[in-house]
Amino acid sequence: MARTRVGLDMDGVLCNFAKGFSQLAADLFQIPKCDSRQIFSWDWTITLPISNEDVNVLWKDIAHHPNWWFELDPLWTFDEYRLLQYLVFKHDVFILTSRPSGIPDPKTQTLKWLLQHGLEKVVDVYITSRKAQMAKELALEYFIDDYPNTCLLVHREGIPQVFLLERKYNSPIITPPYKITRSLEEFLSLILYRI
Repeated sequence: MARTRVGLDMDGVLCNFAKGFSQLAADLFQIPKCDSRQIFSWDWTITLPISNEDVNVLWKDIAHHPNWWFELDPLWTFDEYRLLQYLVFKHDVFILTSRPSGIPDPKTQTLKWLLQHGLEKVVDVYITSRKAQMAKELALEYFIDDYPNTCLLVHREGIPQVFLLERKYNSPIITPPYKITRSLEEFLSLILYRI
């Protein structure tokens, strides 16, 4: 079987950005923390009792935290983890994430995170705000993200199989041209067990 080119987002797909971000907010502003299962909006000022200025403070703090991205918890189940390991062994897997720059750079932290979690066989990590163009340049065949607009843009670039990982915070308003998957396991199984 030929190797398939697969693109995966990090935050909200592989790792629990929401939990890390809300924990940081709780530490800095003494508010309750939450994780991705409790978030119902992309707007942090709706999800947490913080202002836009507080959100900017959080992003500045993350940029200066040497291991912030590395310390995020994984989101997968045990079965999803086994499928991920098999996927990176059998196929060409690329990570596309739009993490902002920091010290050390987010690519280093992301690679370190993948290594720590046994996923060091990914082909490469791309830190980019232009995921759609990167997906096209990499000639991806499958792509998954948790942000509807990214999925739409990647679909428009001609990527054949684009999936939105369904979360409470990302329901599309209209029927999208891309597919929606309920779980990472469903997405991975589609690639690994297709006939």
